[in-house]
Amino acid sequence: MARRLNGPQTTGRAFRGLSEPRHGVRGEVDVPIDVRDGTRLLADVFRPTGAGRFPALVAFSPYPRQIQRSGAPMGFVEAGATEFWVSRGYVHVIVNARGTGGSGGTYTLMDGTERADLHDAIEWAAAQDWCDGRVGMIGVSYFGMAQLMAAVEAPPSLRAVFPLAAATALHEAVYHGGILSDLFLGSWLAGVAMLATRGDAFRSRAAEAVFRLLNLGPVHRRFEGFGGEAAIGSLGKLMRLGYDPHPWEALYQDAVTQPAAGAPFWRDRDALALLERSRVPMHLGCPLDNVPLHLSGAFAAWDALPAHAGHRLSLLGSDGLGWPWETMHVEALAWYDHWLKDRDTGALDGPAVRVRPFGTDGYRAIETWPPPGAEQRALHLRADGALGATAGAGGRDYAFAPPALRRAANAPTPPLPSVLSWETEPAAAPYEVAGRPELRLDAASTAADVDWIAKLSLVDAGGAAHDLTQGWRRDREPAAAAIPFVPTAARVGRGERLRVSLTSNDRERGFAMLGFTHLPLGSPSRQHVAASSLLVLPVV
Repeated sequence: MARRLNGPQTTGRAFRGLSEPRHGVRGEVDVPIDVRDGTRLLADVFRPTGAGRFPALVAFSPYPRQIQRSGAPMGFVEAGATEFWVSRGYVHVIVNARGTGGSGGTYTLMDGTERADLHDAIEWAAAQDWCDGRVGMIGVSYFGMAQLMAAVEAPPSLRAVFPLAAATALHEAVYHGGILSDLFLGSWLAGVAMLATRGDAFRSRAAEAVFRLLNLGPVHRRFEGFGGEAAIGSLGKLMRLGYDPHPWEALYQDAVTQPAAGAPFWRDRDALALLERSRVPMHLGCPLDNVPLHLSGAFAAWDALPAHAGHRLSLLGSDGLGWPWETMHVEALAWYDHWLKDRDTGALDGPAVRVRPFGTDGYRAIETWPPPGAEQRALHLRADGALGATAGAGGRDYAFAPPALRRAANAPTPPLPSVLSWETEPAAAPYEVAGRPELRLDAASTAADVDWIAKLSLVDAGGAAHDLTQGWRRDREPAAAAIPFVPTAARVGRGERLRVSLTSNDRERGFAMLGFTHLPLGSPSRQHVAASSLLVLPVV
């Protein structure tokens, strides 16, 4: 009996004629794939029992392919539920990037070499006697980013991709407005490095016994709520294990010492610049709360695609991505059945965009993103802490003290806060925000450089705050700073308020969304925010 998949499986789209689970699963591990420079990658191949040729779904990453069927609730198990796909007539090909999981060569982190490997792995799959020549790709996060990289390489056999939670450029996931997201980068690279040479340990009898336990129905259902915080926690634990510094420390050093997006290191890892040439049908998507890592990538890719005919965008609720990844499989099945099996599934019926605004129970269907006709509503950051239609006089100050600043152990609380917040009046009638908010600061700082880190939250009628989105900017001219937020969608109900918060150090407890904190500047400073500053909201 097939295991129940955790999490939502569609965005409310109506599908028909989907492939039924009629096949058993047979697997072959450590299958060699020779790429153009002679390097040998390794893959695990799972295909339907019985005779015939089938479409292939390639999952590609540096994460051990040996754990992708484990059912483990960790952020590296993201290739999809093998039994779901194979039983419905697809071959699941899980490939390790070079230098990881037993594959030859040296890991290169999403550069041109890896894009070439993706091209060759896809064409290898298409040429096998178990494949009918049509290939898609599957998986989230890194697996999703690999799909975007493959799409710009345009291998002839790649017919469709379904990249959920995928940054289009590696730089956008590491630097936010020029500020290094240091906890994520260091934790992630260390975790990948630790696992890169330990894949075979997951094929021991003891590991297989644990995996069987994790896949038992009552146990597996306990993982349904594992989200971003759980993934960061697992990365932290992996950092405690040792690993060979080559090539990981050189990659880390290159990343943290080249902050500019146009630096050669980042240019070679930017799929967005090449995406407009792609002709591969894409179903893009991301949970709206995945703000600090992947959400901006979904919007950037959507904007960069040459035409939206044949593409789809799904903006999911907070339950749309969990570990192990197995959400949205039915929606993906409709997509692949359409493009890889020529089935009439309804995958392209109706409006191209589905969005579940925060504070709502269901998905909205809209023709494009952002929704047309939004009113740009400007609210002043008043001196009395209100977000209001008029500015009033004066402003407010806050202080930044770097974590390394030494103070006496018995020093009292400083007179200036480290975080400022402004709130609207409780809503007299419901309204929705959908699109990209922006903070326009009329500000001053005692420092030459300043980090502006902003957050937009919804405060419910009971006073509880729910984070919606964030914006970041490192500024060398702090007198006037425009800080774009990552786009969002939320319903503000009657009696609810919007709150905007501002700091220069998000290591203050609870400020950073999903725990993605940033490396603060080194000099103490005082920031003044004039009441003429504005929060601009797209209201629909």
